Amino acid sequence: MRPKKGLTLLLPFALALAARPGAAVTVTAYDVTVTPRSSTDLPCPVTFTFHGKVGLSKEGRFTYRWERSDGARDTEPHAPVVYDGSHAALLSKEWKLGERSPAFHPYRGWMKLHILTPEDKLSRPAEFTLDCGAPSDPAPPSTRAAPEVRPAG
Repeated sequence: MRPKKGLTLLLPFALALAARPGAAVTVTAYDVTVTPRSSTDLPCPVTFTFHGKVGLSKEGRFTYRWERSDGARDTEPHAPVVYDGSHAALLSKEWKLGERSPAFHPYRGWMKLHILTPEDKLSRPAEFTLDCGAPSDPAPPSTRAAPEVRPAG
């Protein structure tokens, strides 16, 4: 029995399609937020928590690191994150700062999420302000030495 002519022509095409790898996984969404955004009403030190969300074009894995405004890069090894194809992958990172010294306040900083694979993507910065104030004078005004006043003459 001879195969039909149409089937003979389609078979190589169908095999070529089956052998083609699927479309590559791409990063379709990424964002980072921070809480709190400001520490004005909080005592120092303050822990800022950064929340990242990442979506891919289909099921797959991605790798990442965090980058900070003070120039520090995340050196902590992170296992590749699995994206399930429908729900954003959630990440978080904390940054604790805030000694009570006047030179450090206010401090405006940020953290970014740097996606390394399957594509190199860098989020916009999640910005925060640290300002828990300078230390107050430990001596209350009533116990401070009064300036010496000398009579004229």
